[in-house]
Amino acid sequence: MLEIIAMATMLIDHIGAVFFPEQVFLRIIGRISFPIYCFLLVRGFHHTSSFQKYLQRLILLAVVSQPIYSKLFGIDKLNIIFTLAVCLIILKLMEEAKIQHIIISILLTIILATGFFEYGSYAVLMVLIYRFIKEPYMILLAHAAANFAYFFYFAWFQQLSILGSIIIVWSLHESFPEIKINRMLYRVFYPFHLLCLLGIKALV
Repeated sequence: MLEIIAMATMLIDHIGAVFFPEQVFLRIIGRISFPIYCFLLVRGFHHTSSFQKYLQRLILLAVVSQPIYSKLFGIDKLNIIFTLAVCLIILKLMEEAKIQHIIISILLTIILATGFFEYGSYAVLMVLIYRFIKEPYMILLAHAAANFAYFFYFAWFQQLSILGSIIIVWSLHESFPEIKINRMLYRVFYPFHLLCLLGIKALV
């Protein structure tokens, strides 16, 4: 169910960004998607049978999506899948609290903070929140603190991304309807929906 919510709200966000930039409510709905994708990354990291294959899939999706992403939005940043791939590497490094792992993780976070990656170092904070914090109210508090720390970096409506964490916490303590989703559909949705929006944009 979380996968469907993440995909639907991301689609709404991108429709708003590309076709209706003046309709802020579409961007507000879209704030829900990113926290859920960060949470799903952490969950996938815990359940994957092969870290290498998981990372390779993310990098492949990121590379395939990049030219579509750049043309659709007209920006030269690396897309969010690249950011999530770096966060996945950090998750792997943080499994063992070795000094070299910590140093590499910090360096990777600094690289994300350069502005060339979508969401940048904010993504690392979100992923680490879902990785290490288990108490529901502490998740919400940590998310609110992260949003506050980046208050002047993102648009004001990014503060409402906490709605994503509220849905995550709710899903952990309530029984969401069990809706099976094809794994391949979930994996290719990002480049596919960008391509569809780019095609529509070219026609209108």
